[in-house]
Amino acid sequence: MQSGPDTAETSTQLLINNLKVQAAEQCFGAADEMVELVGLRHGYLRSSSLYLERVFRDLRSASLNYANDGCYWSTERWLFETGR
Repeated sequence: MQSGPDTAETSTQLLINNLKVQAAEQCFGAADEMVELVGLRHGYLRSSSLYLERVFRDLRSASLNYANDGCYWSTERWLFETGR
């Protein structure tokens, strides 16, 4: 007899997905604001000692490497299937 998916495991995965999305969005937002605050010369040039350009680029690509949309979709699907 095969049982359904473990809801505790699913809940944990959904929490991890939501944490990933929040971290990606908030960290990227913070890096974006820092670039705005210090301006182009110190915030986005590769020769800057702050390395904000690299942080900005890396944080932007994080949501593309493991798409935030996939995390949202997983959560919505689980909520729909469980009726929560």
